[in-house]
Amino acid sequence: MGPPFAPDCILTPTPNRTVHGNFRFPSLLQVFCQEQFANAKVTTGGKGPGLPMNTLRAKFTVLVAEDEWLLRMELADELQAAGWQVLEASGGEEALALLAQQSGVDFLITDIRLGGASDGWDVADAFRESRPDGAVIYVSANPDLASRRVPGSVFLGKPVEMRALLATCDALVLPPA
Repeated sequence: MGPPFAPDCILTPTPNRTVHGNFRFPSLLQVFCQEQFANAKVTTGGKGPGLPMNTLRAKFTVLVAEDEWLLRMELADELQAAGWQVLEASGGEEALALLAQQSGVDFLITDIRLGGASDGWDVADAFRESRPDGAVIYVSANPDLASRRVPGSVFLGKPVEMRALLATCDALVLPPA
């Protein structure tokens, strides 16, 4: 897997200065830009939410477990554009392996049906076992089984409104302002 890239965007560093263009750059450069332009706003090709950049988000890593590659890519792109560090898993087994290898995963976004032997419920259980205070967000077209969810988790149905997902990430992960 190559380096993660930010989606096409328009960068507005200050209210009086706008830089237009299609930028494709590694997430490390994106983090640098966010630190340099803490009050900047990114608009992602008309698709994204255009949320203000928050350099605090760059301190947190999310694991996105989604078996549908196009949706996984869209989620990862939007999360990266908002400033989060993103790891991706295409199935339950891969997500569990990443959780075992990566101690720095701060929160989880998972589908429920991931194909294979391990589903999103299993991934969330394993994540919470190793990170009791970690935020868990289920994004699925499957029914919400509140009795199966880990405590304090949030369930968002598909198709998910990206602005709602990003706001949920902020509410669960970022410290209160």
